[in-house]
Amino acid sequence: MYHLTIPKLMEFSSINFGDFFAGSNDLMCIIDFEGNIKTANPAFDTILSLNTENYIDTPLLDLVHPLDKENTEEHITKVINNSKRGHSFENRILTIQQDFKWICWSSFCILQEQYVFCIAHDITVNKLNEHKVAQTNHRVHQIINLVPHPIFLKDAKGEYLLVNEAQARLFSALPEELIGKDDSYFIVNAEEHKIVLESDLDVIANLKSVDLLSQNITNVAGIRKILHTTKIPLVDSVDGSVGILGVSIDLTEIRTAEDELKKANDELDNFVHKTSHDLKAPLKSIIGLLDLLIFEGDLSLKNNYAERAKRSVRTLDGFISDLTNLSRNSRSEVEKAKIDFHKMVSYCKDSLMFMDNAFKINIQFEIFDEEPFYSDEARIKILFMNFISNAIKYQNENIVNPYLKIKINVSKTQSRIIFRDNGIGISDDYQAKIYEMFFRASDASFGSGLGLYIVKQTIEKLNGQIKLDSKVNEGSTFTITIPNALPEYCQID
Repeated sequence: MYHLTIPKLMEFSSINFGDFFAGSNDLMCIIDFEGNIKTANPAFDTILSLNTENYIDTPLLDLVHPLDKENTEEHITKVINNSKRGHSFENRILTIQQDFKWICWSSFCILQEQYVFCIAHDITVNKLNEHKVAQTNHRVHQIINLVPHPIFLKDAKGEYLLVNEAQARLFSALPEELIGKDDSYFIVNAEEHKIVLESDLDVIANLKSVDLLSQNITNVAGIRKILHTTKIPLVDSVDGSVGILGVSIDLTEIRTAEDELKKANDELDNFVHKTSHDLKAPLKSIIGLLDLLIFEGDLSLKNNYAERAKRSVRTLDGFISDLTNLSRNSRSEVEKAKIDFHKMVSYCKDSLMFMDNAFKINIQFEIFDEEPFYSDEARIKILFMNFISNAIKYQNENIVNPYLKIKINVSKTQSRIIFRDNGIGISDDYQAKIYEMFFRASDASFGSGLGLYIVKQTIEKLNGQIKLDSKVNEGSTFTITIPNALPEYCQID
């Protein structure tokens, strides 16, 4: 039987506590200023699955979940010490099944300056629903963050309400840095921002989807992306407000690959055209000279035709060598071996000694290689063959002592190779173009037009650098630096 055991309790709003306790579905109890439960209504037992005899005259805190004890004690103390009514708060009450119920304590009243009358509601169902909603939201965030494409939700003002990690990466930011801000914070290009604004307004005003098939975005870090973005209107079922749901596909790599493919195709077309022309020219020359040899009776002229034919064969051979070097450099992996520069220079000099006018040029070299140097021997040989042959081809015939000076300095980190000649030099107008495929400064230029293109590609393959200093009729200096690929066992101090 439920009754008030506290004598002379004052009536609350003119209602007898015994009847009020028995008939209410709310949880009601009276505690003393020590925090002990003095009485409680049937709903307290029913809802919390408790037994009255087990908790009367025991501290209310004994029923509270351990994680909520401190918060509960603070609120009860506040009610007792500061006012007749306290702020509502929530906690968990342990049940006899060792489970717990969520309770919202909503009303407090001081009785006879020594007791507190408390009213609470069971909010367990609401809390479980909130937990399910929170779990669902968390899973939604997890799912959209797993999507590799940018996803976003904006309000009618264009401010971000929701973004996934891919959208944040697009702007080189964190997801939380986007929330509450619009695109003006993240898109630096005015024209790009204008297109975004216009498409957003179109979605809001006309309640229709908008497709931006090729959208350029440059963020504050200067990173440019090309996107295919679809935006659709999202109408709130409660207040009718319109938002924008957007999904983008990053086309940057695809477009870059397309551009590179187009460039490669253009280069291939140009390569085929130039190659066929440069192969045919010496062949036609040889055929013509052989015809002349057949019908020519003068021995001196025959010798002249034979010499010219030989020269065309050399041109053809050099062109084929360039093609071979170009193919090897682009396809083969870098192979590291110890380089003997003394043997390398001697080999290249001997190989090129039969070039026209090779005997006229003085090739000098200084090598400072106290440290061992490791790199790709075949590619290093390509560099030396090209620079030595160019010095021979483009020597200045108007001077008495044409020369090529080669200076090599090797350290543990790199090799610095300098090719300095006093040849015809390179005009300022051509210096930026000399590394282009098939570039020739004039029709009178020798060779295939591939030499320095191959040199540049080879140096890049070796992660090196090249620098040119040249003046017309004074000569050229090429400075090359190539990293030393020393094995670990050679890097001991």
